[in-house]
Amino acid sequence: MKHKIILLTAVFLLCLIHVSFAQKELRECGTQPFTLEEAEKQPWYGNNQYLLNLVDSIEGTLDQGNMRTEAITRSQFLVPVQAHVWHRSDGTGEVPEDWQIMSWINRANEVLKANNVSITLYMLCDVDHNNRDEYYDQISNDAGWTRLFNSRRNVDALNVHFLRGSRDNVFGVGQRPRTFNRYSSFAIITDRTIPGDRNQDILDPNNIRDVGLQDGFIGTFIHEMGHAFTLSHTHEVLESTRANADANRCHQEYVDRRKVLAGHCIFTGSLFGDNLSCEYNGDRLCDTPADPDLTLGIEERWVENCNYTPTRIIGGTSVTIREPQDHDGIDWQPSALNFMSYTTGGCRLRAGSITRMQRGVMYDCIRDLGISIGYQVDEYENDNHFRVADRVELGQFPRRHHTFHENNGGIAGGVVDWRGCDEDWITFTVTSTRNVIIMRIRS
Repeated sequence: MKHKIILLTAVFLLCLIHVSFAQKELRECGTQPFTLEEAEKQPWYGNNQYLLNLVDSIEGTLDQGNMRTEAITRSQFLVPVQAHVWHRSDGTGEVPEDWQIMSWINRANEVLKANNVSITLYMLCDVDHNNRDEYYDQISNDAGWTRLFNSRRNVDALNVHFLRGSRDNVFGVGQRPRTFNRYSSFAIITDRTIPGDRNQDILDPNNIRDVGLQDGFIGTFIHEMGHAFTLSHTHEVLESTRANADANRCHQEYVDRRKVLAGHCIFTGSLFGDNLSCEYNGDRLCDTPADPDLTLGIEERWVENCNYTPTRIIGGTSVTIREPQDHDGIDWQPSALNFMSYTTGGCRLRAGSITRMQRGVMYDCIRDLGISIGYQVDEYENDNHFRVADRVELGQFPRRHHTFHENNGGIAGGVVDWRGCDEDWITFTVTSTRNVIIMRIRS
């Protein structure tokens, strides 16, 4: 049975959410760096033109002439999200509600859209709830994260695990699908409170209007999503937990985009031709500036107002980044917006946070995994709860219409399961303040 819900109300209150982003330790993310063997398997390793050609081919096929584009998403890749929510072994615990997960996915979609990424995420109807103390808040090492990802997964979807906390002192972990298994997964922590510090619990009702805190959470969400779609940290060093600023001359990504690696660096690249450092080192993408690592300390970054700031005043003391230049003596010029850097979370939500080549890496991963569903999803998803209802202002121009779509139920083996669990909610804002009318339509 298909449910369609329309909510008419005279007043619509839109609550935005904000706070300063904080970290539990020097690393925000527990995702491991690529090995050289893994990197060499990527078709764009040493050949970034592959990604540019792919982006042209993917984005050039969008149907711009469809008269119903107001109602149908233009994204080439419609990616189902399987949410996994972990409780304590006895079934208790603080966990997100379905509508909260939908709202987070919606915000991720806003970032993707603002960066012209042809990917739309939508949540599958049935959230997967499970009980286990370890996965609720006690994972302490890489092996634990691997067990988590292997324990519950939908091979036909992007798997997102919501945990209360961990003992690994990270806010999120992504698993690269083509390295470990043929499915895509990441995990994210909902209680970001540092012991002895202020409350940074995303689920606490008192924090719902704390925009910076909520932005930091969404920033981590899309960052780990990037890892799940094969992207690296912009400051990565292959096979090392060191940052790019600390890499040796052969392993460093240099500021100069035309910098060619020295001839003795034959462990990477080829013996002949131009071995550009930006194609072989760092994140191996030449349209992301070389990044020394923007981490300053537990809660600080070399970032102010979403700009790279190598000298900052912290606690009344002036501090300067330890390695301000690359091995050629050129000052670092990293992006403080890029969603795969260690910038502050809210900066990742802006236009300019995802580059063209990063789009190409994600497209390549999704296409290879085959997790994009081939039926239309309207652009108003995710709207299966009144708290995430799409808003339409009556009497405003240009006018638009809302097209209800087919059920986006669960999937198994690439086959859509039409279980009738989908709902579409719309909030109409009208000029009269005398009546509130709610209509529920079944068909």
